Amino acid sequence: MKKKLIYIGIFASLLVSCTESLEDKAAREAKEYTEKYCPTPYVNDSRTDSATFDKTTKVYTYYVTLRNKADNKQAIDANREKLHKLQKEALDNNPGLKKYKDVYYIDCTNATDCQHESSVDGTHPGDHGYTLWAESIRKPILKILKKYGIR
Repeated sequence: MKKKLIYIGIFASLLVSCTESLEDKAAREAKEYTEKYCPTPYVNDSRTDSATFDKTTKVYTYYVTLRNKADNKQAIDANREKLHKLQKEALDNNPGLKKYKDVYYIDCTNATDCQHESSVDGTHPGDHGYTLWAESIRKPILKILKKYGIR
């Protein structure tokens, strides 16, 4: 009987240790996507440079480069709501993301400064950039957490 319990304990621990959490899976898939596909070819003057998933904040981020007509701050600012709606629709209708329950799109395009002082290379944020980014998503994150009774 004792031997049987030991085998059951070992088997149970193996099952638990082989299970990948949703956070680990998202981080792994973001890294694999970046390594396999990035930078993507330009489509409509836009390309994806990398994808990341932050396990602590549970935020999936795509870093995108715009060029030519798409790289126009005035046009982006003037069409922010339309661009947000189109991006959200693209995410909502992406069959590859259907497996992730409770995925949200948060617009944080105002997270950087115009002089790129928040960036280490003009694209990826430095310490100041992450501070601005965190502040830009604070209210939307709190709103989402409130839906689940988390304050």
